[in-house]
Amino acid sequence: MEDILKLAAEKFKSALGGGTGQSLATGAIMLALQNLLTGKDGKLDLSSLLSNLDGQGLMNVAQSWLGNGTNAGISAEAIQNLFGGKLEGFASELGIKKDEAISGLQSAIPEVVDKSSADGNLLDQAGGIFKAVKGLF
Repeated sequence: MEDILKLAAEKFKSALGGGTGQSLATGAIMLALQNLLTGKDGKLDLSSLLSNLDGQGLMNVAQSWLGNGTNAGISAEAIQNLFGGKLEGFASELGIKKDEAISGLQSAIPEVVDKSSADGNLLDQAGGIFKAVKGLF
């Protein structure tokens, strides 16, 4: 999970660009992402994320992340809907504006899901979530 969070943190930093992105420590971003994406058991809670995407009619986006092809983008509005009030806490934890957090998450979230899957099957460390949502596909 640490490798996945590190890759996502790098994507997050890159999305923010030179100024803000460069001033953020990768470790701080990793911790903030972990706090945002883990469940009570401390594992990535991708089942909730995928369920929320499905509820927004965005399962086709999630499928692109799970598969081997190109990852589809996700809108700022979809990120806002996925995380709601958690976004402010996430942004505050990193000392950035909410819109910057959304922008970074637009790059990081597809990376987390993509790197947590292989051929459409999520890794065991993600709780075998694909099995839980298999009927949605």
